[in-house]
Amino acid sequence: MNERLPGVRVPDPFVRALEDAGEDAESVGLDLTSDAVAGIRGIDGVSGVHLMGMGRDDLVRAVVERAGLFPRPTGST
Repeated sequence: MNERLPGVRVPDPFVRALEDAGEDAESVGLDLTSDAVAGIRGIDGVSGVHLMGMGRDDLVRAVVERAGLFPRPTGST
């Protein structure tokens, strides 16, 4: 991913986990992404994330739901 998507930096542990997951890579990717988005939510001053599903809107929806972003949070949560 790091070589094919300009401006994108995927941490090496994430890449290794996806490579090691084999046929379960989609599930592992959803877990990693959902956890990362949930963690980003806790950073002061960050008000959102930009998710791209590369044609897989179903996976974007799954990440949004797993990360607690649907229904859309209101206020300071």
